[in-house]
Order: sequence, then C-alpha cells, then structure tokens
Amino acid sequence: MKGMHYINSGCVAQNMMLAATELGLGSVVNGIASVGIGTNKELQKNMGIPEEYTPLFAVVLGYPMHDEVIEKEMTHKITVSRR
Repeated sequence: MKGMHYINSGCVAQNMMLAATELGLGSVVNGIASVGIGTNKELQKNMGIPEEYTPLFAVVLGYPMHDEVIEKEMTHKITVSRR
C-alpha cells in the first residue's frame, strides 16, 4: 500500500514517545531533521543508518522544563454521519 511506511514509522514514533513519557522524559517529533540526515550520507553512516534506509523524521527526547502535567478538557465534539 502506498505511503504505508509513513503510517508504520508514525506508530513506532508514537510508541517511543509514550515510553519516554513513562520514563519521565519529554519528546517531540522533528520532521525537518530527516532532511538534514537523509541528504547527508556521511552523517547517516556515522549514525549507523544503513544506506538503503531513508530517514522520515526524528524523535527528540529530553527532560521537560516543568514536571507538571497540564490536563485540558476536550471541548470538541465528534459527529459521525452514516448516510
């Protein structure tokens, strides 16, 4: 299926980010990092990424500035039409 690699890698990134949260780490997806890594073969080699792989995005991990979790109430309503 066309584009499935984006879906699969997105699922992997989401699981990495959820695991990071469990460990008390913050995380963010960085899409532009893939451009810098994907176009620099020497950097890709130094990072241990095989030549036949194409980086799609990066997940950046670190310690959050604040330990607090801000909970927000969802105010959006989802309507499903089955016509």
